[in-house]
Amino acid sequence: MTMSFTELHCFREVARSGGITAAAERLALSKSSVSKYITRLEERLGVKVLERSSRRVHLTPAGERLLPRVESIVADGQLLVEQALEELADPSGLVRVAATPEFGAIVAQRFFPSVVARYPALRLTMTSAYAMEDLQDPHYDFALRIGQVRDERLVARKMGSFRRIAVVSPSFAAEHPLSSPEELSALPCLIFSDRRNESTWTFVRRDDLDSSAPIEVPVQGPLSVLNFTTILAMAERGLGVAYVPYFLAGESIERGRLIRCLAEHCSRPTPVFLAYRVGSERIRRVGVVLEMAREQLPRLIAEDDEAT
Repeated sequence: MTMSFTELHCFREVARSGGITAAAERLALSKSSVSKYITRLEERLGVKVLERSSRRVHLTPAGERLLPRVESIVADGQLLVEQALEELADPSGLVRVAATPEFGAIVAQRFFPSVVARYPALRLTMTSAYAMEDLQDPHYDFALRIGQVRDERLVARKMGSFRRIAVVSPSFAAEHPLSSPEELSALPCLIFSDRRNESTWTFVRRDDLDSSAPIEVPVQGPLSVLNFTTILAMAERGLGVAYVPYFLAGESIERGRLIRCLAEHCSRPTPVFLAYRVGSERIRRVGVVLEMAREQLPRLIAEDDEAT
């Protein structure tokens, strides 16, 4: 026996409104039609779901037990209809993304325009911060996470990885030639921090990333800032050694503003993840952006093996 969606919908509305008259008004049906649909549902189920009186309708114990499941079925059916309608139209609305400032800037500059070009009715906004936003908060649709995703409730798709490299200005390189990572301990280094002026930089050999023993070098310097873009600018002025992601330093190296030192060494790869709530990809405005992100973001963070 096949239940009618209308029968379930009528039962839910009668339970919510407390009467057949009120339910009929909300459903734009006649009272006799609503009563008929409830009777049919009871016949199919083999139990009474409502106790009718002259003044009011009450749920039976069986009706009370069935109501939560019926509400869930009706909600799923309504979502199915909404999604089907969305498939017939271009996706529209606001998609909210969170990322670290530097990577977020690259995404906004080089990825967002291609999304809007394909889906003109979409709007995108970027929140840039080093803090890990709570993606259970519906204020964000997805995030680009660096290093790891600690929330096991989220879907995490690896988009690729990047490495950090040591760079200096040409004038600094001429004055302080480097032949090994250990020599950095005696030089002014630009520290990625907003709390301290010292750190430990870890290097591996570029030609043996997986098995070479890491070299941990304690470094310090007079300047520290929690922003890689600012660190790059300070390095270009010759203020010290910067240890930054290759995808940020590439343009400055190509233009001759920076020189890569310790060319045989770099950091271990740091993964980049696309993180979002379970089910977010089924929301059409979010799903199309996630699909494009999976297609395009790996190219934004891919590295040239010869260069790195």
